Amino acid sequence: MSKIIILLAATALLLPAAERADGAKGKGHHRGEVREKVLAKFDADKDGKLSDTEKAAAKAACKERFAEKKAQFDADQDGKLSETERAAARAAISARMQEKHPELFAKIDANGDGTLSKEECQAARKQRHERHGDKRGNAD
Repeated sequence: MSKIIILLAATALLLPAAERADGAKGKGHHRGEVREKVLAKFDADKDGKLSDTEKAAAKAACKERFAEKKAQFDADQDGKLSETERAAARAAISARMQEKHPELFAKIDANGDGTLSKEECQAARKQRHERHGDKRGNAD
């Protein structure tokens, strides 16, 4: 279960910020857009920041989304992902990322096989943490 959550989370976290000094959008994913979407959805008091309660609601929604995604790939519905189910999840995630973010996908897919391996995701996540710092306070 935790492996697929890590894989799904890595997919979301791997998308680099493309903010420029002039505020223009660069290539790739724009961190400011994600921030605005999160605020729009979870900033109940509309003060421009998330309170502890609002953060808890966002975290709960994130956990629920991951559970739904995991269930999508849990073909035998045993609550765990077998190696075959994990492979199917990696392939689906890889295909989606390749479609939506081809340049980023090409950088992460080190062996060029068209599928992101666990090792490739871990390496990309490590690079992201080194480049941007781990703002969540955990090493991995």
